[in-house]
Amino acid sequence: MGLIANVEKKKKAVRKLEKKEIPKVDSNVKQASLDKFKKREDEILKKVEERVKLPKVESKEKSEVSPKVEELKKKDEAKLKDVEEKVADVVEAVKENGNKVKKKVKKAEGGSLFADIKKEVMSKLTYSDTPKPIKKEAFSLADIKKSVQAELAGGSSRNKVEAEDRVQTGIPGLDSLMAGGFLKKSMVLVGGGAGSGKTIFSMQFLVNGINENDETGIYITFEQEESQILRDFKSFNWELQEKIDKGKLVILTYTPEQVERFLESGGGIVRDIIDKIGARRIVIDSLTAFVLLYPTEIEKRRAVFKLYRTMEKWGCTTMMISEQEPDPKRHKSTVVEFQADAVLLLYNQRTGDVRERSMEIFKMRASEHAQKIFPMKIDRVGITIYPEATVF
Repeated sequence: MGLIANVEKKKKAVRKLEKKEIPKVDSNVKQASLDKFKKREDEILKKVEERVKLPKVESKEKSEVSPKVEELKKKDEAKLKDVEEKVADVVEAVKENGNKVKKKVKKAEGGSLFADIKKEVMSKLTYSDTPKPIKKEAFSLADIKKSVQAELAGGSSRNKVEAEDRVQTGIPGLDSLMAGGFLKKSMVLVGGGAGSGKTIFSMQFLVNGINENDETGIYITFEQEESQILRDFKSFNWELQEKIDKGKLVILTYTPEQVERFLESGGGIVRDIIDKIGARRIVIDSLTAFVLLYPTEIEKRRAVFKLYRTMEKWGCTTMMISEQEPDPKRHKSTVVEFQADAVLLLYNQRTGDVRERSMEIFKMRASEHAQKIFPMKIDRVGITIYPEATVF
């Protein structure tokens, strides 16, 4: 009897559930959230437009050039042609005479072969009243030697120099350690543990671009609001608020809910701001916060690859911040590092009862760079690297 009563009880419960109405999810909620996000994007763009007043460039149909300037230009062109012929003659002589002349080329730094050419070049480039005078140092003995050796090797040193168009960080002591700076339009990963100086490093990269090269920048954060970022950097003499007011710097904040839309649209508002202010440098803070939004390892990798493809389309030099192992002896490369063009690692190691900051250029494509960990200091001016010092 107890078994029958149990069955009846369960049937009764099922009938009760079937009659109960399940509330429907309002489809307008999602749309309202998207509309709110779109409205926020429009407000940011409007502010940027108000701050930035780009000067109109009036094209001149025909520039006025005096006959005297034209005459001087023609003379300079003739001199340059004469120089090129002389270098070509030297190359031919080396090829014809083989090892005997090649030895002369190797010793040419103090020999007569190139010294005579140098003397001839300098004697011909004497004009100083042309609008853009020819730089004599461009035809130095060392450059002529490089040109000849490049021809003998079947390559061109000039093409190599042009390919290495670089973006200077402006961080004292750093650019000289990596052939003058990052490659233009490259993706740079700055990694390190907590308190290593990653955020300061990346903001200093933007500030120096504005102050030293008049290159506007965008700071994209997945973690903090603009007010928090300005508060954190208040002790530095970088005048971030003034740069924002002048349209030189834009800080964008994306919440976790907005990140997917950010990727789907290819970073739509970022593209618009790049066009509005002519941005050349971008910082993403941080890649770690970004990947935490995705539950599985496969989803994380897909999202990172999608982000990389999006950044490539922006055509800017982009710096990404990432949490890394704080101990250099235990560092392991990640998929994110393999995708990046350059990887810089910052450390804040404990030695005895003190901590010492340091920096390492872990990777840099198509560039010669220092293979050493260098001491680093942070003060109210920013970060300074000490190339000649040693980490204790």
